Amino acid sequence: MPLTLLNKEASRRPLRGARLRAACGCMALTGFSLLAGVNPQAASTTGAGQAQDGTIAITVEGYRPDEPDSAAVRVCAALAATTAKEHAADPAKPVIRVLPWSGMSMPGPAGRAPRLMALAGGIAADVLNTFWHETRMNIDEGYLMPLNEYIGHDLNGNGWIDDDEAIWPTWKNIHPYSKLVATVNGKVYALPDGTTYYQSLVIRTDLFRAAGLDPNKPPRDWDEFFYMCQKLTDPGREVPGARFQRGQRAILLTQNGWQWIAWLWCAGGQTLTQYRTDPATGREYAFPELEIEFKARDPATGQSVNLRQQPSRWQATFGSEAGVQACEFFHRLMWSPWIRLPNGEPMNLTAEDVARGWATDPDSGRRVDFHKRHVIFGVARPSRREEASLMDLFRNGEVAIVQATSNQLLEYNMPPDNLSFFPVPPRTTNDTPHAMFFRHMVGLNHELARPENKARRDAAWRILSTLLGEEGRRERIRGSVSKGFAPFMNPSELASAGLDAYISQVPENWRRSFKQVEETSLAEPYMGFWWPILSKIDGEVLDYVLTRPDFDYATALRRVETSANTGMMFERKDKELHRWRPVAWAIFAGALAVTLWMLRQMVGSFHKSAAQGARTGSHRDVYHPALPWIMMAPALLSILMWNYYPLAHGSVMAFQDYHILKPSKFVGLDTFINVFLDPDFWTSLLQTVKYVFISLGLTFVGPILLAVLLHEIPRYKTFFRTLFFLPQISSGIVVMMIWMLLYNPTEYGLLNQLIGRLDAMLLHMGLDVTLGRQDWLGDPRWAMIAVVLPSLWSQAGISSLVYLAALKSIDEESYEAAQIDGAGMFHSFVHITIPFLKPLIVINFVSAFIGTFQNMGNILVMTGGGPAQETMVLALRIWLEAYAYLRYSRAVAMAWILGLALIAFTVLQLRILRKVEFRKAQEN
Repeated sequence: MPLTLLNKEASRRPLRGARLRAACGCMALTGFSLLAGVNPQAASTTGAGQAQDGTIAITVEGYRPDEPDSAAVRVCAALAATTAKEHAADPAKPVIRVLPWSGMSMPGPAGRAPRLMALAGGIAADVLNTFWHETRMNIDEGYLMPLNEYIGHDLNGNGWIDDDEAIWPTWKNIHPYSKLVATVNGKVYALPDGTTYYQSLVIRTDLFRAAGLDPNKPPRDWDEFFYMCQKLTDPGREVPGARFQRGQRAILLTQNGWQWIAWLWCAGGQTLTQYRTDPATGREYAFPELEIEFKARDPATGQSVNLRQQPSRWQATFGSEAGVQACEFFHRLMWSPWIRLPNGEPMNLTAEDVARGWATDPDSGRRVDFHKRHVIFGVARPSRREEASLMDLFRNGEVAIVQATSNQLLEYNMPPDNLSFFPVPPRTTNDTPHAMFFRHMVGLNHELARPENKARRDAAWRILSTLLGEEGRRERIRGSVSKGFAPFMNPSELASAGLDAYISQVPENWRRSFKQVEETSLAEPYMGFWWPILSKIDGEVLDYVLTRPDFDYATALRRVETSANTGMMFERKDKELHRWRPVAWAIFAGALAVTLWMLRQMVGSFHKSAAQGARTGSHRDVYHPALPWIMMAPALLSILMWNYYPLAHGSVMAFQDYHILKPSKFVGLDTFINVFLDPDFWTSLLQTVKYVFISLGLTFVGPILLAVLLHEIPRYKTFFRTLFFLPQISSGIVVMMIWMLLYNPTEYGLLNQLIGRLDAMLLHMGLDVTLGRQDWLGDPRWAMIAVVLPSLWSQAGISSLVYLAALKSIDEESYEAAQIDGAGMFHSFVHITIPFLKPLIVINFVSAFIGTFQNMGNILVMTGGGPAQETMVLALRIWLEAYAYLRYSRAVAMAWILGLALIAFTVLQLRILRKVEFRKAQEN
């Protein structure tokens, strides 16, 4: 009997069983693969106790055993040897083994995220590093465990561990500011690491002497400092060894807010101010951010008031008049016009003096005529990483003053006699000079606080106390002295290690400078979320101060301060949120109704498509009804796990004040209110629309035009198609790096080289017109289009091939008929080519539109959202909120707003696609 005449049911049964078994096997294999991808040993680094051989391994962040000469390695090796001897004498005592820990590294703004995510996942180091400005935040989030069982307890209830309450002797020697940062309600969570860095103004004494200045006499105020800078500035000087001949400038200015803070202090300002209320009178008193005593005087009675037990209300105040004055002085250093008189003395000019070409000498009263090309603008050189490093500029003598930390003195490779330093000078003689001290903190992983981790906790504390105690400190100092660094070291450190004999190697002027910076040093903020605000000061204020002479820095600085006090650094007041809650719930109800309607429309479209497919034929008799679902189960489970579960969980997070370790409380629509009241959100939304418009105008329309050109070109079609396709083989990051080299703002950049040749050509033709070097990624005029062009270059070729294939469906008779009727190339393109390509254009436009809204990789690599917020699209802001700032609730809320907008657009496109007719292309 022929095979085709066999009974269908009889032949289907064994085949159906085989398929079912194969489907179950696929599911089992998929599940096994998912489980196999989980490393059980990566679940936690903090086990219950010691190993069978008596060893306890403790991971230490930043520990580098590949540097055997470092003090940390020597101290840990000695500790391991000591514990080995103790174990030999008493097997109950463990042998401590120190292991390095290094988590995943991420570039740019999200560099801090991997460590915090490792903490949340229980795979972080046992001994953790934390930045000064992040310590309080890490304590509040529960990442660090209290150290009171080893340091001491607050017995008198004053919220502080006094010296007589400490059981760890070194606690008495810790700086009060470090104790303030690490102590919350009488509990100590971290200790300062063993190295203190002082940031001050480092100078080239030889250049000072050459300019007739005394390097051992610091300026008394900003006016005197500006005069010194004028004496040190010579724009026409040719500096040997300089990569770019830009003359000699007095000071190198950077757009780093952590350096600008010292100038703010010297103007009498504070980055943050804390307020405490007297419960007896209700009067509120203001205190500096580093206040310790909290003693005030009642203006009514004149009596002293002790507010140490009262909580603080914090507020950012860097946008005060002092902050504006600090920005104003930066602007003066960068842009103030002046000329050098024949006697070598500088004379300051006004804008009116520059415009008319003469000025009156304030000393002699005589008129001084000058040519505009002799006018010098400013005394500072802006720092650009493309030109040279800070050390190279300073070492070559291109700048005479840099703002740097004391540890960098060792790295200049210069004789100590040619170097000196002093604090940032005060604004007036009535103000105080200031330096800044840096001291990071170290704590223990919160996992160690569990009772079952007692042995590991003791071992981790022994490592921590040894490294940061007196033994570790002396070992670090002795190690530096043994390497010949004594002439560059703080005399007080040498004395504390019993190395007084080496103090004489420190230059006398350095001894005075070290003492002065120690006495005048303050620290950066430790309360609130300082890091994103610092980034905003960098990009939205200082970057423009150094690049735009007409920039309104006062308004920009106050705008950043407002952002800090309304959610970015400190939470918005509940009173303001309460006013918006009824409106928010009404909008939410309307948005929910519209979303449900759009989802219904999408489901209806799918049902209609399925019904049309059912009318064309059915295969329901071929397989068992459950078989397709079984075969799709692995894919469905994967989609549910990686797509829809995060979506559902994220929906809940948007209505919470979400924390990784702490309990997350329900806040309703407060997160959405904060997002909508945030001006930065609307700025990002506006920039997103601008980015989508430019990107689609180039990267979507461009391939269509390119496809038409490649289709119509008469010869070498294969060559040109290959030529435009080749950029596709390069990875996206390589494309970005290539274009960043093209955009180099120095003379080495290819685009600037072309501009330079064009300028030379114009001058040769007698035209006094020059374009000049352009900072393509740092100039708001060019930044947005500059981040789009690489995508056009790399994707136009592959995108055009799709349209090129579709052009085969257009018959030549249509073009011939149009040509006979007198239609030109443009009319043929509009009335024939575009209508035939419309289905493909619509489909591609949907994906391109959604993808462009979500795209931010090229912007992250090339500009990071700058300059200012010129390229800060919404997708990048969401990414930063989640992975750099770890504010997941705000990120999810923004993502939902963006998602709802895209859902609405998708529904609209689906309705358009219903009317689109598809046809098969003809063979070539």
